[in-house]
Amino acid sequence: MKILIQCALPSLEERASQLDHILKSNLRTVNNLGLLYSTKGKLDEAEQIYDRALTGKEKALGPEHSSTLDTVNNLGNLYTYRGKLDEAEQMHERALVGYTKALAILMCRPRPVQCSSRRYLPCQLPSAGGASFMLSALKHYRSVLNTCPPCRIQ
Repeated sequence: MKILIQCALPSLEERASQLDHILKSNLRTVNNLGLLYSTKGKLDEAEQIYDRALTGKEKALGPEHSSTLDTVNNLGNLYTYRGKLDEAEQMHERALVGYTKALAILMCRPRPVQCSSRRYLPCQLPSAGGASFMLSALKHYRSVLNTCPPCRIQ
């Protein structure tokens, strides 16, 4: 008679999920180390750490993930502090474009509107680029929400 012993090993999907969580936590910690070095005035080390975090986040999460864009923004702040204004502008512009895309997706996502005859938020965003686009999108978004106090972003 054979007795099968079942081990309490996690499934392949569970292990992949755990590894994904550990990787994301590791990348967050690397980014936070960059913040610490920057605050302590260790700017060379901070730049190296931010570059490491950015490379990892781009590979693991994608270039337009909000966490990746946070590191892009942090690197832009560091470049500004170091007087590397052209590099800072590139980083901040990249972060702004990414955040604007995320906001546009959020604004255009279908959702019920309880106090309006419209069922969806309008998707007609300004065609201008950069900061003016973001400001226009935010003003429009606020105006929609201000006319409908009980509505919440979902």
